[in-house]
Amino acid sequence: MIIIYYCQTGKYAALAAAGLHLKVLNTSMKLKELVTFFKSYEQPIFLPIYIGEDSEGRKIYALGTAMEKKLTAKIIDSFQQTFYAGKEAVATIDVLPQLSFFVLLLVRLLPLRYFNWLGDRIIAFAIWQNLQVIQKQIRNQLLSLTSGSE
Repeated sequence: MIIIYYCQTGKYAALAAAGLHLKVLNTSMKLKELVTFFKSYEQPIFLPIYIGEDSEGRKIYALGTAMEKKLTAKIIDSFQQTFYAGKEAVATIDVLPQLSFFVLLLVRLLPLRYFNWLGDRIIAFAIWQNLQVIQKQIRNQLLSLTSGSE
């Protein structure tokens, strides 16, 4: 099975979820460690990033997008039906935590050149503050995947 963690505001939450899934990251890590992990994956959004394989042999990917989540899920689903029909199952998991209005506004301003340096730091901080929430989302989604396949 392939599991794709995605986030509609970029790639940080998706990378954090994939790292937590593979136990490369943990909820008690320091912000600096998380930022270092993010910097090790300098891939642009819209390109799936292979993070690794879990103990059950599932391939874990992170995908950053800048689109509405239903559209992203539909694109991934149609890709699976076109290229993976009858092969390997693909599960998509949206991991966007509930961010504050200020952070969401900042995400919309990020394309403006003046906010890039500040935006990356604030988003990394917001994801770091929500690592436990993301961990819970992963746990719940993986449980629903395993109960749905039985």
